[in-house]
Amino acid sequence: LAEGVERAAQAVGQADAAGHPPTLANALVTHARGAFKLGDQELARTQYDRAIPVGLAAGDDRAVAMAATGMGHLTAFLDRDARVAERWFTIAEAEIQRIGGDQALRLEVLGARGDMYTMLKRPKEALVHLQDARAILEGLGDSDPRRADDPELAIMLDRLATAHQDLGDLELAYTTFERAEAIARRALGPRNPTTINISANYANSLTIGGRYHEAEARLAQIVVAMRETLPPDHWN
Repeated sequence: LAEGVERAAQAVGQADAAGHPPTLANALVTHARGAFKLGDQELARTQYDRAIPVGLAAGDDRAVAMAATGMGHLTAFLDRDARVAERWFTIAEAEIQRIGGDQALRLEVLGARGDMYTMLKRPKEALVHLQDARAILEGLGDSDPRRADDPELAIMLDRLATAHQDLGDLELAYTTFERAEAIARRALGPRNPTTINISANYANSLTIGGRYHEAEARLAQIVVAMRETLPPDHWN
């Protein structure tokens, strides 16, 4: 992951030096996403903020939509400001409509909104957006092999499980976490940061439900995986 972020930073520099706005806008978005995964939220915000005017100048609605979604997510994550975050999501939705309603981008907005309302402890609102996202992801049905190992489905199920947990339905949360974790392990491997994060959320839910021995055993494995995979200053 760190190497990927470094390559993205190099791509930003190269596109900037070449004076090619479309390439620069997409490189900035890629760099921002990687920086966020590594725990550098301020760098992610800076790069998303740069990507929006560059993408607008280039006429790249997709890059603008991705950057606006990222800005909304970061505003919710860092500032806990739903009002401002919703403005960013509205901009993203407008850009998505301009390019014909790209479903992958719609999923990002729905997921980011779900994350925001989960962080703000407004699980009913989170659930609405996350159920819409799951409906899009599972539109082909679970029998389709493209769904069985889809990491995006794992991420969405993790978000849904957290919403169920916050609404007090722990048994449904556990079964949803189990499905999310299984998909992530198959699709990404046990040492991937996304898989680790899902496992950590599951362990936290087990703790909330008083299943301490199961949570402790799971957390011991998670700590080892984190130390092997994530940088020491990562937010997790």
